[in-house]
Amino acid sequence: MRELIFQVVGENRNTSEKLLLLEDTTLIQPTHGCQFSGKNALGIIVVPSLPEHRPRREVIRTTWGANRYEAQMMLFFLTGMPSNGDLTKLTEESNVHGDLIVENLDEHYYALGIKTLRILKWFHRNCPKSQFLIKADNDVFLNLPLFAKHLNALPKSFQIGGRVLEGRTPNLRNPFSKWYT
Repeated sequence: MRELIFQVVGENRNTSEKLLLLEDTTLIQPTHGCQFSGKNALGIIVVPSLPEHRPRREVIRTTWGANRYEAQMMLFFLTGMPSNGDLTKLTEESNVHGDLIVENLDEHYYALGIKTLRILKWFHRNCPKSQFLIKADNDVFLNLPLFAKHLNALPKSFQIGGRVLEGRTPNLRNPFSKWYT
């Protein structure tokens, strides 16, 4: 089986995580897929989250996430394993909301890069007909109807969006920093 190993700088500087491309690493899948009303969602929004951050997920569900259907978007939260290994609370939350993706991934400070790669892997495996993947943090607000209007106005070619600060030097030049570039 083909696997990629990504070196992740950790406290002991010898941490690695595996992204098993051909293996299903998802422990809990969302109960609803990437469609609503029988149509493919315009966009799939995935918010990386920690297992213990249920209150933050609830805030998103009841604020900007409540507009997801109007905007033809699907909202999911991706988390790794709880530190105690007990999936009971996450399973209960998933049964109520149906929007959790729980990966077989140890949660630690340096796991964000691996989580982002797991988001891409999950999207590729589960939502091949969705036009857009949006990764949002749990401390941002998205105006989903306006965002959907913007996405619908884009040309139908391959798009990668983001923000680039030009002419800047990265502040962190420590190779052991999480933010090292």
